Amino acid sequence: PSSGQYHHSKDWIVVIAGDDTDKLAKMNSILRTIELTTYMLAPAAAGQLFTFFGFGYTGIIIAGWNIISVCLEYILLALIYKKYPALAKKRSRSTNSESDNDDTIDNENSETNAFREAYEGWKTYMKHPVMKAGIGLACLFMTVLGFDNITYGYCLMQGVPHAALGALVG
Repeated sequence: PSSGQYHHSKDWIVVIAGDDTDKLAKMNSILRTIELTTYMLAPAAAGQLFTFFGFGYTGIIIAGWNIISVCLEYILLALIYKKYPALAKKRSRSTNSESDNDDTIDNENSETNAFREAYEGWKTYMKHPVMKAGIGLACLFMTVLGFDNITYGYCLMQGVPHAALGALVG
């Protein structure tokens, strides 16, 4: 998910859970489980569809799935907003100029602080005994271990079926 989408879902969870921290933790873990399971199973399912039905039929199946999903999503969103009206309220920002100036100053300080924290973190990392091993692993992952489009295309050219690639990516 994009960061905006994930941020939205976290806001929803907080509003729906209210002040109940146990409910918040349970809902958060359930949604995270659904998200990770989807990330794992979707490529495998797509690979199976490509292998057994071909590109044309798989495109039609995925398009149909998307149409059904968007309709279901809008119905569920309407029901959720109806059950939890607090979700429809937008967070308001103060409009007077003093608070806007304070917000600007706070944002500049937080950005400076974030850069300083990042700098201090990198400085500490560079002095750590496992720094060279970590950099080596990162470089290895970016070349050989990264399962990107080039690797995927090479596997297809070598005759690896889409079903197997889907299972490996998931």
